[in-house]
Amino acid sequence: MAKNGKLAVERNGEKIELDVLAEINKLEEPDQSRMLEAFERWAGRPAALTAKPVKDGDGPVGVQFSDDLTRDALKSIRATDAMGTGSQHFTNSILGNLIQYWQSGPGITDRALSSALAIIEGAAPQNELECQLVVQMIIAHENALWAAANMRGADSMDAVAQLGNMTDKFMRTYTMQMEALAKLRRGGEQVVKYVHVHEGGQAVVAGTINQSGGRGDNSKSGGQPRGVQEPAGGIEGSPALSCPDAAGDIMPIARDAKRKVPVARRQEPRRTAGE
Repeated sequence: MAKNGKLAVERNGEKIELDVLAEINKLEEPDQSRMLEAFERWAGRPAALTAKPVKDGDGPVGVQFSDDLTRDALKSIRATDAMGTGSQHFTNSILGNLIQYWQSGPGITDRALSSALAIIEGAAPQNELECQLVVQMIIAHENALWAAANMRGADSMDAVAQLGNMTDKFMRTYTMQMEALAKLRRGGEQVVKYVHVHEGGQAVVAGTINQSGGRGDNSKSGGQPRGVQEPAGGIEGSPALSCPDAAGDIMPIARDAKRKVPVARRQEPRRTAGE
């Protein structure tokens, strides 16, 4: 695709060049404005880094970024930078691992390799560890979709259950990997937020409810026995929840007031045999 408004399209072996802007102008509103916004965003993005697998004789499959030797070298530098490293050996190792993974299955394609490079560049790993984690996410994602697709075509309930379990595990793994990447970028630090709740006020931050219970703490929560909730961000002037117990007691507490003592049931003496 060229960013000058021209788009090369291939259908059934026939190649045509489409004038995107001219075609957008033929649309009616609101489709025209929506398509124009999409085109401008697309045109503002850097050209995707593409590559194709090549085999050197009987040797292993390598990666070629361009048929032109100079452009191939330049794009190789871009790929190395996209992986958050300055080591060409590391870049070759990552690409080799992906190629080996795909070759063990249905085979490697230009589309798969270029898509993986797009994901890596989009994730923008800052170092080699982050890049390795992104590559693992790519594999977990592909296996999750593979298991889900095969689950729908399974011919027995046992197969559906096994493939469904695999799908669930890979999706959970993918989510855990995303969380690990975010934690790695934070340096392992946990984000803690403090909220001061004044008398009669309510607060909740990031889904964490501020709670206080017992007699000693209720003065801080406006006489309420439990912590109160409010949408994140807080709403000033919101009324406090009503409290049935002015003292703020959650459970009834014995008082000093005099009460009648119930009469104990009289114990009848046991009768012996023969009486």
